Amino acid sequence: MAAGGHRVTTVDSVAVAISRFSNGVSDFHRVPPPKFEPLAYCRALARIVEENDVDMVIPVHEETDIIAMLADLADSTGRRNTMIMEVFAVATADWSWK
Repeated sequence: MAAGGHRVTTVDSVAVAISRFSNGVSDFHRVPPPKFEPLAYCRALARIVEENDVDMVIPVHEETDIIAMLADLADSTGRRNTMIMEVFAVATADWSWK
């Protein structure tokens, strides 16, 4: 994405997240652990989206389910063009190897 001219921001609850050290990443933000603090995670993500003028959120791993379940919270920020994957689409992607 960075090679295509996009600014890439990553978030993780782990301070030493591997994505943090990518040459393609412009910014890194530490957030609460989504598995144990889903509401705090979504609020932090919504704040980061707003403060950094993020156009698209591409969740991975466990975050996909949490963001999908709490999509109303993310939508309440009024952000446009923010991608929230539906639970069905996430389940399909998670099991696409079958």
